Amino acid sequence: YDLPEGELDLILLRNVLIYFKRPLQRWVVEQVAERLAPHGYLFLGASETLWQIQDELDSVDLGGSFCYRHPTEARPARAVLLERPKPAVREKPKPAAPRSLAPAKRKPATPLVRPAPIAPIPLVPADRLAAAALLLADNRIAEAGSAVADLLAADPSEPANHALLGFLHDLSGRPEEAVTAYRAALYLDPALYQARLLLADCLLRLGHRDLAEKQFKEVLTLVASGRERALEGLAALPLPDRERAMKRCRQALQGG
Repeated sequence: YDLPEGELDLILLRNVLIYFKRPLQRWVVEQVAERLAPHGYLFLGASETLWQIQDELDSVDLGGSFCYRHPTEARPARAVLLERPKPAVREKPKPAAPRSLAPAKRKPATPLVRPAPIAPIPLVPADRLAAAALLLADNRIAEAGSAVADLLAADPSEPANHALLGFLHDLSGRPEEAVTAYRAALYLDPALYQARLLLADCLLRLGHRDLAEKQFKEVLTLVASGRERALEGLAALPLPDRERAMKRCRQALQGG
């Protein structure tokens, strides 16, 4: 359905985009962005993201939730990822011509029989998640970004996919987007203590100490009660275990 003309101060589009494929998602978001007022707010579902769908709206962390708005300040220049140079292909030396002046007898050509192509074995979601984490651990940011986008498009209800997206944003210098992704992961599974710790550190770097301390305390409560759950499928990333997480929380709460 077409949206009404005119600027809207508030648009709620919760749990809608997850049912659309990427081209339709882009079209819907374009229509919404055109009708969102310059200072208006767009709210999606907690497990939804506009990452790699559009670049017109910015995510804004509101503490207990997040939204999207038109940028209010000039955006910093984005880093350009340089592709690794391809190795030079060495040409094989041509064989020397035969010394004999007599023409060499040629053997009848043997027909080449090409083997039948082997169909690739599709990866299960857990393997795809582990493969994406391995790309990120190897600092192959662009490839990891494409893999994470595919994971989210295939299953936006998997919290580990959102946590990996947050890790990707964090490494790429996008802390606001990282906070959004970590919050989405915790909305789907509040017991993920590693995602909560990453969120707390990210909030601390953004200068939101009060919000960060609340998350640090929540991590300590989860681990002390035995209700914590670890992120699965991200073994390639340097995620803290229970002991290191508690140590980090105590250090942060003491002002470190």
